[in-house]
Amino acid sequence: MKDYFLLALFLCIRWTHVKGYNLAFKKPTWQSNTHLGHSSDKAVDGKFDNRSIDGNQCAISGGEHEDVTWYVDLGSIQSIQSITIIYRTDGILWRRSNFPSYFLGFSVYVSNTTNKDDGILYFRDTQYTIDTIPSSLKLNKFVLGRYVTYYNTREGDLSNREGYSPFAYLDLCEVQVHGCPFVGFYGETCSQRCPVNCQICHTTTGECIRGCTTGFEGARCEKFTRVCENNMYGPGCSVPCGNCLYRQGEQCHHVTGQCPRGCLEGYSGEKCTQASDFWSDWTSENLFSVPLYIVIPLLVVSVVVNIIFGMQLKKNKVTVQEIQINEA
Repeated sequence: MKDYFLLALFLCIRWTHVKGYNLAFKKPTWQSNTHLGHSSDKAVDGKFDNRSIDGNQCAISGGEHEDVTWYVDLGSIQSIQSITIIYRTDGILWRRSNFPSYFLGFSVYVSNTTNKDDGILYFRDTQYTIDTIPSSLKLNKFVLGRYVTYYNTREGDLSNREGYSPFAYLDLCEVQVHGCPFVGFYGETCSQRCPVNCQICHTTTGECIRGCTTGFEGARCEKFTRVCENNMYGPGCSVPCGNCLYRQGEQCHHVTGQCPRGCLEGYSGEKCTQASDFWSDWTSENLFSVPLYIVIPLLVVSVVVNIIFGMQLKKNKVTVQEIQINEA
């Protein structure tokens, strides 16, 4: 009974607050500075029912700094659907605390390296005020990435803006990154496969967002369009076909580039791009595929030629012996 309870609790934490998988749960984290043991990992431990400093459930920065950084490593490039940020409140009325001023101007980045500037700007606050910024918020945008970075700064004149605190702070009680843990799946439980001709689909709707296989189009790549023309294949019909043998106006496969009827003489390989000589093509497999009506006449001719050649050698040998006898 205890095991079932723990499993239910685990699933509840992973799926809390949103329809989607929490990709950030218990993943490696880092922050630029830390206040008295309130380490970066506390923002992904699934605990945020006590959002005060005494609850020890929040990642909190230490000291007074112009900028602060926190990030989570999702372990690999993931399909991200949305990001939820839950701030520290200390259990007091949000609007009457200093916390809203701490978080104004924050940014969120998604990247494939620990350097946020290598990725994309997922969100930057330019509109919130101390009266409108919420104590928890959800950002919706579909992207692919490995690292999710929370960043705030007071460099330049930001510290002088109305409502902004003079220094930047980290007070993150939880950061949830929602999406599917497996690229190629979508749906509430990430159990539905993306459409067949779709490269990458949206984790919620299943619509293709990174293009379709060549020859297909539509929101789910369900519509067959044209195949490539002018002896081209591949993405955007941008790759020339090889040295294929054509007989009825066809061309190489519009996706793989394979030749439908083999290669022109002097070429080999699936795409007929490898130059070859006559004898290298005559493998044992090719030899046994030659029709009997060609093989049998060749064998007969070969035998006759060998007999004639042998008789001629024997005749020449006898003639030489007769000449030697006469000279003696």
